[in-house]
Amino acid sequence: MGRKAIDNIRKPQILDACREVFSREGFENTTLVKIARHMGVSKGLVLHYYNSKEELFRDMLDDLFFSQPTLRKDIENLPKDLSPRERLEKIFELYYSEEYSEYFNDVIFYGAHYIALRDQELLLKMKSVYSQLVEEVTSEIRLYLKATGGDLSKAKKASILFGSLLEGFDFLYTLMSSDLSFSEYREFLIEQVWHYLDS
Repeated sequence: MGRKAIDNIRKPQILDACREVFSREGFENTTLVKIARHMGVSKGLVLHYYNSKEELFRDMLDDLFFSQPTLRKDIENLPKDLSPRERLEKIFELYYSEEYSEYFNDVIFYGAHYIALRDQELLLKMKSVYSQLVEEVTSEIRLYLKATGGDLSKAKKASILFGSLLEGFDFLYTLMSSDLSFSEYREFLIEQVWHYLDS
């Protein structure tokens, strides 16, 4: 097996181990030694690929946030015969789905935001992701407004409202104990976006 093939196996293994250790220990307590121990390899092997945990963490976030096409594929695979409203409803449901929420481990997700405040490279990457999210949702909302004769100037604001509710919902749901289920909260928040679009 060639060097490149070994790299293609080892780097994903290291990233998986980093994800597991970081989820358990948090960023501050994660070390390359702990990651190597979790993998059952020497620290030297990890150092062969990564000079620091910061570098490794950035790669892990790249893999988690920027290289996962799952949601985009789900949107691309939506049936073509949906009406503009049905399509937008499905997209809202996908973004607010429990599966999508659970995909991002809270320790990693919020840890990334914390670290981005101290790491300019990561901050720029995360800004890029959020900008892309806003643009993609804006584009979908614009299609809906165009088809229904709605006010096209609302598209960007509705997208920002949608993103803000999504982020806040996920954070608060993690912290709150309530009689309302995940789906009840989700339906209430999506109703607010529809209320703004159709008002």
